[in-house]
Amino acid sequence: MLERQTTRREVQAVQTNFDYGEAMTEINVVYGKIFVPAELAIKIFDWARWVRVNKGLDSHGRCASAEGRYVSTYPDVDSNTYVAQPDLRVVLAVERTVCNPMFPAKPREIIRRQFVGRAEPKDIARELGIHGHQYGDELKRSIVMIKNRLTMH
Repeated sequence: MLERQTTRREVQAVQTNFDYGEAMTEINVVYGKIFVPAELAIKIFDWARWVRVNKGLDSHGRCASAEGRYVSTYPDVDSNTYVAQPDLRVVLAVERTVCNPMFPAKPREIIRRQFVGRAEPKDIARELGIHGHQYGDELKRSIVMIKNRLTMH
């Protein structure tokens, strides 16, 4: 499941968290790295790739309708590389979580810029007024919000 093509700044390393026995994914932030569960990271990366192709979030960060946005191939992937299509139910669940009006605006913007826009973490921190040392904690908090909301439903 972890063996698929990713972009340069997506999944960079997977290691085992011995406390919980789950694979963890490393994500670069402004000053260092954070580790998130690999299964959750793959869901978010698949959602972000699907949104980039299908324009789920517009340039202003508002959520658009999910209807009629299925595309069978990804334009950002080399044609010789096989990329498994994500599970559409999981992708839509992540989109409903992030696009829910009850999801706070700042974490939504962090997620959108980090994963969908693939902006540099230092640029995201500067534009959102987050100190560089706190950006990793804010990103991890946003990811945990997604995880908690996905497990509630």
